[in-house]
Amino acid sequence: MAAMQGGRIHLARAVALWAVRGVAAALVLYGAYLVMARLVFAAMSGGLSGAWQVWTGVGEDHGVVRGVPMVVCGLALAFSSRWVVRWMMVAPGAGCVRCGYATGPGDERCPECGHGAGGESPGAA
Repeated sequence: MAAMQGGRIHLARAVALWAVRGVAAALVLYGAYLVMARLVFAAMSGGLSGAWQVWTGVGEDHGVVRGVPMVVCGLALAFSSRWVVRWMMVAPGAGCVRCGYATGPGDERCPECGHGAGGESPGAA
């Protein structure tokens, strides 16, 4: 697999960052909805003290049990999203993108393989 060039890695990271943050926002919003729905239903049916016992029969799930972990995981993902994206998409190292030879900042061509800094090959002048 070819390594991504400098400008393309930033674009790919930006798209991935928005996708990861979108998943985090969806987790937080849906988890908060589950918790709030549970609390509102309990308040309407007799008080908040019954929120832990109302509708926990067979076949019913507990919104707090699923909602709180979703909120916690969503917040953890949101706060670590930049690190997660950098871990998923590693930027190419400083050097030739073809052979990996360490080139200097002023080199227009790789002294090892002749690959140009702009991506052109040695015979494409």
